Amino acid sequence: MLGDRRLLERAVLNLVENALQAVAAAGNVAVHVAPLAQGQAVCITVSDNGPGLDAAAQHRAFEAFFSTKRGGSGLGLALVKKTAVEHHGDVRLESAPGQGTRAILTLPAVPAAAPATTPGSA
Repeated sequence: MLGDRRLLERAVLNLVENALQAVAAAGNVAVHVAPLAQGQAVCITVSDNGPGLDAAAQHRAFEAFFSTKRGGSGLGLALVKKTAVEHHGDVRLESAPGQGTRAILTLPAVPAAAPATTPGSA
């Protein structure tokens, strides 16, 4: 995929950091990357087995300054959403209380005829 390497790395790191904070020391976090739609998109999924989110928290999760964490800034997921949109992609959450959370970041892939990298891209 093409894009701003720094922004994309930060977006994925935010998702991983949220998952790690949700599970504390006793949980599991998994990151999975896979092509979608016959190679036209890339899906990055970050899953955890933490406490999960209720429907109201999921609905507001990407709002700036909303946080379910004590002392959280509420900017991490808002920045992930902004980065996804700027790269013509999307991010969504699948979660339920007591069942963990999956953050799914979908971004367009580089067409086969396009160069694999360009300066400043990831």
